[in-house]
Amino acid sequence: MFIIMILLLISWIIWLIGKILNYFERNKHPKGKEVETNAAAYIIFFARKSIYIDYLMLLLLGLFLGNRIAIKANLYILNRVSKKKINK
Repeated sequence: MFIIMILLLISWIIWLIGKILNYFERNKHPKGKEVETNAAAYIIFFARKSIYIDYLMLLLLGLFLGNRIAIKANLYILNRVSKKKINK
């Protein structure tokens, strides 16, 4: 439970920093003024086709990490069971 609280606190701090930076950036670049953007960054983050690739990469990363966690959990359980059998 403590770890979940720490993760929530960290995510809240990141969110708050993002809001503060957004406030300062909005004041730095008024709405009427055009802001120069990098074409590569636009293609990577805002192009419609790229969003699906981002979701696919997130899905694959989640599957990979979930698989590694499941393997480690199974090894932990098997080691615990084998230690109980030896001790009996």
